[in-house]
Amino acid sequence: MDFRFERIQRHLEDCLLQAGVFQRTVEGAQLFDVEIINRAGAKWLVIAAGIAEAESRDLIQRHRRDRATIPIQISPRGQASILLVTRPYATAAPAGGGRFVTDFSTDVGTIELYQRCYIRIDDLESPAIRQIRWELDPVEGYKPPIEPWLQQWEKIVGCYPAHAPSHWHINSPPMEEPGRRGQRRVIIPPELRIATGLPNPLLLLLSIANWLRSVA
Repeated sequence: MDFRFERIQRHLEDCLLQAGVFQRTVEGAQLFDVEIINRAGAKWLVIAAGIAEAESRDLIQRHRRDRATIPIQISPRGQASILLVTRPYATAAPAGGGRFVTDFSTDVGTIELYQRCYIRIDDLESPAIRQIRWELDPVEGYKPPIEPWLQQWEKIVGCYPAHAPSHWHINSPPMEEPGRRGQRRVIIPPELRIATGLPNPLLLLLSIANWLRSVA
């Protein structure tokens, strides 16, 4: 196996371990599960924790499928889910044609991400933020816009502007305010989905981990 697969795994493990705010209640206390799969004529490294059952059935060997759905717990409160399907990218090969290529580290170089990936932070105690997450979702990102006013922009930018293939979510918790007859009503703020370029997943995790350390 390409040594860069091991480096990708090790860097992600070290990031989560050294942050000191992550733990996972599984045998061996592994913060994520790892799999090597074959897709699109190539080997890919799967990093998974807290993923959906359907994703686990598709990507993880049978004896570890249930474990891969267990999320990472955040201290003092919250949980993280990670799905990265990646491989070292051959820099001599042309990028494009639906490929998602980004930097990773000085020793690994550039990596390619395979279709749907995400890093999610949920159930935070912050009074203003309940969830932050990054997603790579080209399936939804290239669908026709629902909103009529965005249909012309889809032709200009080449994707669905309200659900870009690579995007950030920053979601606020429900709010209560007085309603009729003194009753309080719950208002759920709309999701803020921000289009972004393809991030470096290691750099992304490092920055999130540093923020979680500061608010723990």
